[in-house]
Amino acid sequence: MLSMIKRLCCITVAVLLLCTTVSAAVILNVKSTETMTLTTGITYKYTDAEASNGSQKIHQVEFKPGENDVDIRMGLSNGDIAELQTTSGMAAYADGRDDLSVIAAINGGYFTMTNAGVPYGFLVQDGEWYTSPPGWTEDGINGYDEYMLYRIGDKFSVGRIPAFSASCSFNGKTSTINAVNRHLSPDGKTDYNKYNLVLYNNRFATSTKTAAGGLEVTIDVGDNAVRAGQKLSGTVTAVSSAGNSPLESGKVVLSATSQCASRLEGLAVGDSIEIDVRCNASKWNAIDFAFGAPWSLLENGVVSTFPAGDPNYRNVNPRTAAGVKADGTLVLLTVDGRQPGVSEGMTATNLAQMMKENGCVDAVCLDGGGSTTMVIKKPGEELEIVNKYSDANERPVANALFAVRKIMPPVPGDVNGDGNVDALDIVKMRNHILAAEYLTDDAAALADVNNDGIVGLADLLMIRDHVLKIRSL
Repeated sequence: MLSMIKRLCCITVAVLLLCTTVSAAVILNVKSTETMTLTTGITYKYTDAEASNGSQKIHQVEFKPGENDVDIRMGLSNGDIAELQTTSGMAAYADGRDDLSVIAAINGGYFTMTNAGVPYGFLVQDGEWYTSPPGWTEDGINGYDEYMLYRIGDKFSVGRIPAFSASCSFNGKTSTINAVNRHLSPDGKTDYNKYNLVLYNNRFATSTKTAAGGLEVTIDVGDNAVRAGQKLSGTVTAVSSAGNSPLESGKVVLSATSQCASRLEGLAVGDSIEIDVRCNASKWNAIDFAFGAPWSLLENGVVSTFPAGDPNYRNVNPRTAAGVKADGTLVLLTVDGRQPGVSEGMTATNLAQMMKENGCVDAVCLDGGGSTTMVIKKPGEELEIVNKYSDANERPVANALFAVRKIMPPVPGDVNGDGNVDALDIVKMRNHILAAEYLTDDAAALADVNNDGIVGLADLLMIRDHVLKIRSL
């Protein structure tokens, strides 16, 4: 009898453990789905589903950086940190620059709408610090996105932002620098002490956007990219208390509040200075890409625990997320919301569980609500917004995440512009010949493979033979 009781107790405990560790599926029923290859290596999927909390319209893009000339990039407002722009505007601005085609985009992390748009998050691209990790302050002048999606080597992960140290040394003196490309504390605000001396370069804007009364020192450093663990050495070219110093290529500006002007005291035009920025734990100096996020959804396959009473997590809202699968594939995802009966939106826990169901092992939540936006570029078409934002108009935001593909030289026969000559080009050619659709001038030039000035059946047959490997173009 005792052994039977022990067995029953074991079974009960096992069942209770199972109930506490296994979550019900978020998606209960898929009404319809559409999958499309946007370009080689980047796919888009739309899902109209019934979820545990109502109807959902879900958009997701998947790609694997490092394969098929595909990568991830950050989007900024007209290329600057301290500005706001819509996600679609950022994508259009970046499209075609640096030999990259923007194939998809989602909105980024948190920001202050009334404070010139500096993102709350830590931003790194190609090893260059665009913004330093934020520090917590009660005033919220620069916000505090505590997490990041990051890459070291070729591995993407999710984690907390690193601690860092920065300083400038000159004339036998060393002073602490509080931040890189973040808002300087207003004079007289002692509770803003994390931002009393800020290092700026022209990634921030065309000027420091600071008020008069402090002290700003402009330094010619040649290459003004800020990289962790690599010192900047240069010569002072200007010293001013007027504020709003210009930011130019090859130069940086150290800006101090009046309370902390003593940190730069004694600097004069012609003086030499050395600037050192590094993470406290040296492994983080190797970060090649970082994109700040307010919180994590998944870490190592484990769904994050969220504060039960916080409406940011608990409420059903439009959501934006970015995640990583075990094989390194990235997932960019949006869920529409605030559309009763059409698309309700999700809680943070819903979103985390769905990212896990989609195969992600790590994921972050980005800004949601009226900011949630996804933009894609279908083959042969222009960038377009595919989700339905919840505000009356697309909201200007501080940054974005892009899936990009390197622009390759035009390939004869590549009618849809995806970098390949294949059956999709044959279909597009056929539709053009049958007047079912019309090619752009650029597409027509690539379709005219026999160079007779006419896009016709002869060109279609040549492309078909190429695809079937009967003959090459």
